[in-house]
Amino acid sequence: MPERGEIRSEEVSEKISVVFKTPLPLFASVVNGWLCVAVMWHGLAAPLLLGWSFALTACSLARFWLWYAYRRRQPTASEARKWWGRWFTIGALATGCLWGAAASVVLLSDNVVYQGFVVMVLAGMAAGSVAADAPYLPAFYAFLLPAGAPLVLALLIRGDGPHAAMSAMVLMFLITVATIGRGLNRSLATNIRLLFEKTHLAEELAAAPDAPNRPSSPI
Repeated sequence: MPERGEIRSEEVSEKISVVFKTPLPLFASVVNGWLCVAVMWHGLAAPLLLGWSFALTACSLARFWLWYAYRRRQPTASEARKWWGRWFTIGALATGCLWGAAASVVLLSDNVVYQGFVVMVLAGMAAGSVAADAPYLPAFYAFLLPAGAPLVLALLIRGDGPHAAMSAMVLMFLITVATIGRGLNRSLATNIRLLFEKTHLAEELAAAPDAPNRPSSPI
């Protein structure tokens, strides 16, 4: 049977490969960002909106290049753990920080429609991160915390009762999302370990001297 360390290495490598499966979350992030700009165009300063949206687009393009490079290179388990998982996490962190900056709308605008819109969008991005990033927990937390925490604080800073209640609800929502994401990650880890152990067991049985497909030794 394989060593525990070998199984762990294979598990992490497989988790990284899962988050590199599709670039669709990157495109969704860009589309959502520009939709936010369109909705709030007449309520906030244009340079602020454009600067934020261009930064988000540039970040997503860089992450798309990373996705393309990973799919083209097909790195080994060691390379995936050492470099690709790290760079994916950095990209997730940068994206999370940019989405977290959108929470400033709560402080910059008194328009409750804009405030509610931002809360809805950030909640959707947080929920989407479960599918996009939860297979690899470092990237999942790197996105979720900087994307959600500023919204909790911005609503709390508003100071009135309704905003404080919204802050508490957003906090509970983030905790729920984090819990679901961790549970999904554990389920994936279990499946990967079972598959890896089953594969190695089959290989060992096939290589055994008395394997059914081998000719029997003469007596």
